[in-house]
Order: sequence, then C-alpha cells, then structure tokens
Amino acid sequence: MTTDEIGLNDHLAERGIVAHETDLAELIVQLAGDRPSHILVPAIHRNRSDIRDLFEAKLGERNLGTEAAELTAVARRHLQERFLRVRVGVSGANFTVADTGAVCVVESEGNGRMCTTLPHTVITVMGIEKVLARFADLVACAVAPAILDRRAHEPLHVAGGIGDARSRTPSAALCGRPVVCRTSTYRGELAEA
Repeated sequence: MTTDEIGLNDHLAERGIVAHETDLAELIVQLAGDRPSHILVPAIHRNRSDIRDLFEAKLGERNLGTEAAELTAVARRHLQERFLRVRVGVSGANFTVADTGAVCVVESEGNGRMCTTLPHTVITVMGIEKVLARFADLVACAVAPAILDRRAHEPLHVAGGIGDARSRTPSAALCGRPVVCRTSTYRGELAEA
C-alpha cells in the first residue's frame, strides 16, 4: 500500500518499467486495472467468478472453476514465472531494525520470501514508524500480537526463527504456540543513494 501512496508503479510505468504485483489481492486489482477497495483486503469487491473471468481474460487460462485453491494455483504459476526472471524486487516491511539493518517481512502467501530472496537487488519501501531501535525489540513486536490472538490453538504465522537475540530463546517459548516460518528477515549492505 505504501507504493500506492507514493505512486511508485505509475512512476515506473512512465519510464517503461513494468511492476508485477505479487500479493494475490493486489495482483487481482492490477490485472483488472482497478484500485484497491480496502487497505487490508484490496480486492474484497471482487468475487470468485469475477476473478475466474479476469484470469481467463488476462492470463490466458481456460475453463477455470471458482474454487479458491484453483484460482490461487493459477496466480502462483503466473507469479513464479516472473519471480525467476526479475532482477529487482520491491517489498514493504513490517519492521526494520536500526542496530543491525535487518528488515522483517511478515507474510502468508510466500510472495514476501520470493521478493526478498530471488532478485539480485531488493528495495524496501516503508515508513519511518516501522523502525525499531534494537533487534531484541523485534521479538516483542512480532510475537506480542499473536499472544493476544483468540486463535491460540493455531500455529503462529509470524517471525519464524526469531527469538531473544541475547538468550537464544525461540519464539515458541515466548508465546507458547508453535511457530511456522513465514517470514523473511534479511540484511544487506547499505548503499549510498
């Protein structure tokens, strides 16, 4: 959503650069030439029949059903081809850490990991409010919301592998729930702009 706010895709398009949205809902909005209808669920105004018709028209698919799993599989195939060819990935961030330069991307679709690990160059677009002072703060910020989650019986889909950096306490011990790795935390050299 931050890239929408700053008009990044339009700016790139004016210079002949095609940006491919990788979030499923954002991809639907992009393929439809539409605008997001909700900050958390950008394609909530589209039903599965709309999405099927859109994928058939824009992705060349034929005879699709309206099952979510089938539509998601089509989007994954479409995106995987692009992930393997791109040289630059642009990602948002849930948190960044000032003392280490780490960037934490919490996601559930796999697109965050693909955007931050496959391209040669990764650009992170985020607001200053996402910067944490210390790596230890990342544990509290990533795990605390899950502790309050009413679905405490489900695996925790946040910062897998992140624990207290000083004591090496795994995240699961901090929140009492199994942790599933769905997060990319990456660190790279800082480049002069």
